[in-house]
Amino acid sequence: MWYVIWTTTGKEEQCKALLEHYCSGLYKRVSIPTKIMQKKYRDVWKKVEIKLIPSYVFVETGEVFKFGAELKRLSRFAGFNNILKSDGTYAPLNERDAAFIERLCGKDDVIKPSFAVKEGDKITVTEGALVGFEGFITKIDRHKRQA
Repeated sequence: MWYVIWTTTGKEEQCKALLEHYCSGLYKRVSIPTKIMQKKYRDVWKKVEIKLIPSYVFVETGEVFKFGAELKRLSRFAGFNNILKSDGTYAPLNERDAAFIERLCGKDDVIKPSFAVKEGDKITVTEGALVGFEGFITKIDRHKRQA
């Protein structure tokens, strides 16, 4: 199951490195979803990678209580705050939401740019991570090149 760790903003990569070093046998996968965007700096378009959900690290583990205990021990070293809880117990990520994030990000945890064509009111995504998600697109900003 996937669980979400709340961290200090900007410390996500440091937290991931500590988890990989100290907790390697307690999880299957650690993920920090990012997206590649094009931003314009001084009339030049550049690709930048930004965090999809800042302050959160996703962990797939089957031993959440052992992992939580180890995380509590490591919390003094890094910006770990805690695994998200609901009613005092660790709350796993909803299966539908986990599948959605996995489909968007793939195995490398990066949402790559998508390319689409708009004909009238209909949007057709021709390539990229949003293929098949046309129904989720509510607005297109052509100036910023975002959907």
